[in-house]
Amino acid sequence: MGNIRKGIQRKREIIETAFNLFVQNGYEQTSVQQIIDTLGISKGAFYHHFKSKDDLLDAVISDILEDVASEINQIANSDRDAVTKLTEIYGIFRGKEDVLKLILAELYRDTNLKMRQKFVNQMLKIISAPLNKVLEQGKAEGAFDIVEVEGVAQLLIVMDMAVGEAIFGLMKERDIKGIKSMLDAYAFAIKRILGTEADIKFTDVDVLQLIENI
Repeated sequence: MGNIRKGIQRKREIIETAFNLFVQNGYEQTSVQQIIDTLGISKGAFYHHFKSKDDLLDAVISDILEDVASEINQIANSDRDAVTKLTEIYGIFRGKEDVLKLILAELYRDTNLKMRQKFVNQMLKIISAPLNKVLEQGKAEGAFDIVEVEGVAQLLIVMDMAVGEAIFGLMKERDIKGIKSMLDAYAFAIKRILGTEADIKFTDVDVLQLIENI
């Protein structure tokens, strides 16, 4: 049992160290050797847990998503009103600039299409049930004028993923003005779909500045 616990702890240390180095230096600029040297472990210890650096990045992203899932479920199950909950869900990465930087810089590289699709699929699983719950609550509170809650939830998720891909294209062109316009149109469309004029904040200047600096 002791060896199992040590193995789990070592894997956790590798993931956390890799995350910090990926954010600080960038994924491409961080070598396995740097991770090994930072931790003071052997190559054998590293490769016991991870087949490659790409495998490690996959674990880092999965770790991020576990935290996101926990936080979204806490929001959905809280005693807040539906508009506040939806605002908090859409702003789930607000204040997490290091996490967002890694996601934007690495997942949206041309070479990371497979990992990006995996991320999208996992996000779909994470957000579907909590979003349904929040929309049901908003409908009951009279905040959202919707009929088919599940259908609206799926539409919002699909829109979110489509906008993410569009923003990726604009990021490559460094078109910050275009990104801002895209996000403003996205927010307008969501309010129309929900039948609400509530002040739901979907992004902020800090996020746009982060995108500009990647």
